[in-house]
Amino acid sequence: MAKIAGIILASGISRRFGTDKLLYKINGKYIISYVIENVNYSNLNEKIIVINNYDKYKDIIPGNFKTVMNSDYLKGMAYSIVNGIKNVNNNAAMIIPGDMPLINSSIINKLIEYFNENDYGIVGLLDDNIIKSPVIFSKSYFSELLNLSGDQGGKSLIKKHLNDFHGININKNLLKDIDYINDIGFVEEMLNKKH
Repeated sequence: MAKIAGIILASGISRRFGTDKLLYKINGKYIISYVIENVNYSNLNEKIIVINNYDKYKDIIPGNFKTVMNSDYLKGMAYSIVNGIKNVNNNAAMIIPGDMPLINSSIINKLIEYFNENDYGIVGLLDDNIIKSPVIFSKSYFSELLNLSGDQGGKSLIKKHLNDFHGININKNLLKDIDYINDIGFVEEMLNKKH
């Protein structure tokens, strides 16, 4: 069974949101705190978070997480992934955006289970056959991930290796990420449904 690291990408600049969206509170809890909790309660072996400002996050990140600074965050999303992958000691890595609080630990565990039961090198989530995050990459793809630049994400790599990718369809509502302030209402409603 592969040991899988989880890499939370939390070093973006939230241009469209207007303020640091990961530190926006829903029901009194930071958006990033939901994601950290979901990762913490999952079966991921190593837990890594990539940030751009230690002071902003130091009181939020648990001690069992490896905190990685991304000083190149203004150059594009790729550098969050690159800095995360550089710190992985496991044989696979799940890349998890910091703005997806609805991806709970059971969804993360389902992806881990599927990856371990099949021979695909890349496993992710699908919304009507559209590839969504999080995505697990086997170690054989780490060198290509380390070569990403600018705003390239994991999807650019998946497109080159579609024959080695398999996706799991889940409830599309859970795949909602937060880009704009207007997205908060829907995510809040979904989080409240869970309790």
